[in-house]
Amino acid sequence: MSRTVLVLLLVAVLLAGAVGLGWWLGPGRYERVRELARQAAEREAPGALRVLSVRGLGAAGGYAVTAAVVGDPDAVASFGTGARGACPPGSRCALAIGPAVERARAEAAELRSLTGVLDGCGADVVGIRELRRIDRPGGPLPGIDDAAGLVAEVTVADRPGTAADGGAALLAVLDRCAVDAARARAGLAGIDPGGPVTLSVRVLGRVEPVPPGPAGPDRPRALVLREAAEAAAPHVRHRTTVRPNREGVVQGATLDFGPAGDAGYRAAAEGAAVAHLAATGVPAANTPALHAARQYLPGSTDRVRAYVSFRSPTRGTPGDDRVVAVDVDVDGSDPVARRVLDAPQPWRLPFEPSLR
Repeated sequence: MSRTVLVLLLVAVLLAGAVGLGWWLGPGRYERVRELARQAAEREAPGALRVLSVRGLGAAGGYAVTAAVVGDPDAVASFGTGARGACPPGSRCALAIGPAVERARAEAAELRSLTGVLDGCGADVVGIRELRRIDRPGGPLPGIDDAAGLVAEVTVADRPGTAADGGAALLAVLDRCAVDAARARAGLAGIDPGGPVTLSVRVLGRVEPVPPGPAGPDRPRALVLREAAEAAAPHVRHRTTVRPNREGVVQGATLDFGPAGDAGYRAAAEGAAVAHLAATGVPAANTPALHAARQYLPGSTDRVRAYVSFRSPTRGTPGDDRVVAVDVDVDGSDPVARRVLDAPQPWRLPFEPSLR
């Protein structure tokens, strides 16, 4: 075969590859992936799912598939495909579809129970970004599955007077609603009736909340509430967590009621902590850094008790084991380092019951 023929063959192969790549990466790519997802869903769970959208996972490869569950207007299921939307029989993607349908139906039942309680107890729910049922104890993830129950991130509107009373009225509502939610879900199928409910609550600032849009055949209520929470995220001002079981509050909303962001006071708190350690002669093996946990001081949403964590030189394992408690305004003014505390476990803070 002559050199000219070889060159022509090589050019033809390159052109064919370029055409194929252009076809795959062209504007119809997502529709092709949706079609592959529809085929896989129908094969693995006949008649159960209606594929709504696919989203590329970037460097991770593959696509995230969002689907409505037929027959349940509240349920939304998700599963992941392989590269280029591949989901052949027996693959990880294919094996995940059936459990995704079961999980979506179970979590839709949880959603109906939770929103039914919240709508009737005085919490003005704007959206729910995450709702996840934790399996019964003995699951594959010790320390996570051992805490059988429900985890949800709920966005609520603020109540008048929060700035004046430091959130006292709002937190009382959240505690009461959370206990009611834990008791209401005790009758759902397939759960530990004594399992805790962990509500991670995001509170909007004093803005007019945009109500969630209407649900429909292609917009399950779980998806509508998730999108509403994501749209409201830039307006969140406060955050807290409340954790009850059906017997009562295990962790009250007052424990960590604090600002949603730390951009205004991070540098001030860390600077005050470094100065305090230097002044008191307390050694640190690393640069002190602001811990994620912080809470408002009593009766205020303008001043925060922040915790700046560090590792003592004698600690032989990773993880910060000491913190400096710093009081600071949310705008970073007037930082005052109060004391150095030992953390009971790495990355966990000591509880200061005198704060609230």
